[in-house]
Amino acid sequence: MLIGDAAHTANYAGGFGTLLALEDGITLAGVIADASDVGAGLSEFEAQRRTDVLHRQRRALSRHHWHARVLRDYEAGDAQAVERATAEARQMMESLARRSIATP
Repeated sequence: MLIGDAAHTANYAGGFGTLLALEDGITLAGVIADASDVGAGLSEFEAQRRTDVLHRQRRALSRHHWHARVLRDYEAGDAQAVERATAEARQMMESLARRSIATP
């Protein structure tokens, strides 16, 4: 059985490799402990992890495209590309901070 990046890679720009591996390990241990047999546990593991893994892979790919756009614009001579990217990142972080404060 493979878990983490070995089972489902996510672009490094998302920073999800270690998180996926830890979540996979925790989920796998739980379903195997509760399953009537290993095969049933592995099937349950796949079912439980599929949605979250796909979501994180999409987020990582989105971040990869964002980084690639900034680099492409900068290398094409757009001197303001990094400043715009910094402002975008700041707005994203502020938005995340507001959401985490609003959610207990």
